[in-house]
Amino acid sequence: MNLKSIIDLPVTPVLDHIPVPVRFDVVAIPGKGRGVIAVEALSAGSVIIRDPVERYRCAEAEALRSHPIYYHLFVDPRAYGRAEQVDLLWAIGPISMVNHADRPNCTIKWTADGAGEWVTLVAINDIAAGTELLISYTNIDEYDVRSFT
Repeated sequence: MNLKSIIDLPVTPVLDHIPVPVRFDVVAIPGKGRGVIAVEALSAGSVIIRDPVERYRCAEAEALRSHPIYYHLFVDPRAYGRAEQVDLLWAIGPISMVNHADRPNCTIKWTADGAGEWVTLVAINDIAAGTELLISYTNIDEYDVRSFT
């Protein structure tokens, strides 16, 4: 399956496969666009979201630059600064809408199993219901683009 066919696929949620209870909502955040909030009080260490990940090889990065998905991609943190070429990772779900903060209340963990790669959002500290969930990240345009080519 090529990149164009992946981007054009219809999105059909498979709700019976969500591995954790829905503890969040995607809402409009003033001045930011969309963001993710806690819909219940969360304790430190709580798993909030677990999304599947699609990996794009560095050779595909140029084709992605003109697509809106580009600004929702993560640079593979396990390779950046340690490898000559770095893949881009798409968290297929609400984790891609979690906003940045210098002092985040959540962190993300990257894992893989027999079903593929996953990204998990985990609370760093206790979070009250209604609080925006935030992570620390670098905007993709701020990375050394030579790593993607």
